[in-house]
Amino acid sequence: MDALRMALDYNNTARSALFVDLENLIINSRKIGLSIDFDRLINRLAQYGKLSVRRSFGDLDKAIRNEPRLRQPIRSALMRCMIQHEDVLYLTEHKNSADIRLVVEALSISYQYPDIHTFILVSSDRDYLPLIAKLRELGRTVVGVGITPDATNEFYIKACDEFIYYESLFRQDEIHTTSPASTNESNQEEIDISLIVLDDYCRLLFEAVSAVEQRSGRCSGGSAYSLMRQLRPDLDLNRAGLGAFRELAKEAEKLGLVKIEYQAGSDFLLSRTKSPKPVTATESARNSEPESIPAKRIEHILQERLKCKPLPEPQRLTIYKAAEKIIKSTDGGIKLNTLKEQVLEAIPAAGIEENQLYKLLYTIYRRGAFLCEAGNSHYDPKLFAIATPPENWDQLYLIAMLSVLSVANPAIEMKAEQLAVILCGSTERTALLQDCLERIGC
Repeated sequence: MDALRMALDYNNTARSALFVDLENLIINSRKIGLSIDFDRLINRLAQYGKLSVRRSFGDLDKAIRNEPRLRQPIRSALMRCMIQHEDVLYLTEHKNSADIRLVVEALSISYQYPDIHTFILVSSDRDYLPLIAKLRELGRTVVGVGITPDATNEFYIKACDEFIYYESLFRQDEIHTTSPASTNESNQEEIDISLIVLDDYCRLLFEAVSAVEQRSGRCSGGSAYSLMRQLRPDLDLNRAGLGAFRELAKEAEKLGLVKIEYQAGSDFLLSRTKSPKPVTATESARNSEPESIPAKRIEHILQERLKCKPLPEPQRLTIYKAAEKIIKSTDGGIKLNTLKEQVLEAIPAAGIEENQLYKLLYTIYRRGAFLCEAGNSHYDPKLFAIATPPENWDQLYLIAMLSVLSVANPAIEMKAEQLAVILCGSTERTALLQDCLERIGC
């Protein structure tokens, strides 16, 4: 009761400030069929104290240009939740001026009201990284609110003290990313993703317990949870289907990762096991399908890291062929983004998204596929010639994907045959995948 009373006292006395990048919120929410619900958002943020300052910035008409019917409901919701909105028009066609106004206002509030310790930023835009760094330098706590994991930059998440996903405010049946005809398949994948998150959190708990034990010898549940928060600002137990940290500890104990020693009161001690069982939460929950679930897990990790769905092998080969032809027929070199645009024009019926194409070309560029001009344009280099034979480009891509997997989750068991099916569509590429694994030391 004392802890609860202290928490309530904190929420009644602490002050926080809310800043909303309205265009970013609307555009990214509508992509996955989420409504713009400020009431849910305000209720979720109540734990950070009294929202004394509430600001919103953006060109509302531009954000809802495809759904003008949303204009009045959104304005009404802003007024109802007492969020002061400022319409900020674009200075130029491609430059959003709202982010500048938001930064200026946030810094102004931080100096004007030193008793406001928590700043909440609703956006998935990494352009706010300098603002976050400055606020933390001033001793403020920064809570980020992104839309989805896939739409949010990893560096942006890690820069915040805490991070929340807007989609977590809604039940899964309110998120419409697939057609009604594929409801069963969609529900299955939602379950799988929650298990993937649970597995990641269990591994993270093991790492946290290990770190605390090395530092102080004994690890309480509170210490482990605090460190996990530092390591993963976007830690959200609801995404793993859990309601409390104790439930996560029990799941990790089932997997043989930690042991729980209950203490008097509500706290408990955690200790790592010397030899964790080689099993994941996903496998534990899906023993009847040991192959398909790890495959979904690997696909999810790649999509989360790339921020787009990886291209299948036939589309990759089509891109390589078009890119080779364009580069060889261009005098004086070609910029990477220009190459991307020309490849899209050359293969309009391939069903390839611009972001997917850029990520593929950028990946093989980083792996040495082209001779490039030295300069400052790291993300849009000028390509002068082909450095690696085009028939080896896909090997460069596969090595990059395997490296991403090994870094993202060292616990993944790399099986060439399974990876060949996931990345190339059949077991015919097993030998190639085995060679790639050996090249990265797996």
